[in-house]
Amino acid sequence: MSEETGGAPAGAERLESFPTVSMVGAGSVFSIVFGLVFVGAGAAIALIGAGVISVEEESIHAPRWLIGLAGMIFALPGLAMSASGVAGTLREARMKRLMPLHVDEPWQWDHRWDERGGRNRASSLVGAFGFSAIVTLFAVMIDYFLVAKTGDLMSKIFLGLFAVLLSLGALAAWSYFVYVVLRRLKYRDAELLWDHFPLHLGEDVSLRFRVPAALRSVASAEVILRCVQEIYETRETSDGSTTTVVCFGLHESRRTIEGSDLAGGEVTLGFTLPMAGDGDARPTALASRPAVFWDLEVVAEAPGIDYHGHFLLPVYS
Repeated sequence: MSEETGGAPAGAERLESFPTVSMVGAGSVFSIVFGLVFVGAGAAIALIGAGVISVEEESIHAPRWLIGLAGMIFALPGLAMSASGVAGTLREARMKRLMPLHVDEPWQWDHRWDERGGRNRASSLVGAFGFSAIVTLFAVMIDYFLVAKTGDLMSKIFLGLFAVLLSLGALAAWSYFVYVVLRRLKYRDAELLWDHFPLHLGEDVSLRFRVPAALRSVASAEVILRCVQEIYETRETSDGSTTTVVCFGLHESRRTIEGSDLAGGEVTLGFTLPMAGDGDARPTALASRPAVFWDLEVVAEAPGIDYHGHFLLPVYS
């Protein structure tokens, strides 16, 4: 699995808040080891809080339940980092095993495709829950120190403002998690099917969008087919530098689905894919880091929670 950085593609549109495929550093042994260090430290702190690991009482300056929470704050991000590293390492091992057997068939090793179709990949429930839990645990710790500890007025005011901000952040995080859960439940039967596998650049393709029941009474839906290239973008900050994954659109094609078509429960979408080398359109490379992929976005305004779906497409040369 190659990993590289690069500048923004010339003339490509920057896609803000677009769901990425890559994660910075995911898949390396370093990610696994570094994450396990945090898991080990967090587990040790939590065991001290639970009384399993004995320490001198004079060295404990907080309730044991609070020490347990501090351990979880260390352990949860480390567990997520290690899990991401393990998943990436297994993906790379699978690619190396299958690539020599399917040199001219990259779809066999590039990604675990369902040859029949795909489902919405937008909004990770696990990610939303994990972030909400960590922010909440941190907010509880700060709230405790605000109430239990004494200090000068300015320290109390500063700690109080920080506690309010964290509590509001926790509330916002849990609100988003509930929103994601409700959206998943409302549109759980959405599915995208392709007429053959894989799809190839330069050919006409027919995609069938199985419309979820909650979307069959809306006025219309917008469909956007994109070829997307990710890049690693490094930004300098006051604390050093941070690297994030940014998406750019290399090719785009739009369709509007009318309400009368949505009411039927299934809509056929026809697209002509560009030829290989035509403009900036490129074949799928999901195993690469950063990745190149084809995405079908479906957006519709609906009563209550709007629909927003993203489907990966197996487009190869």
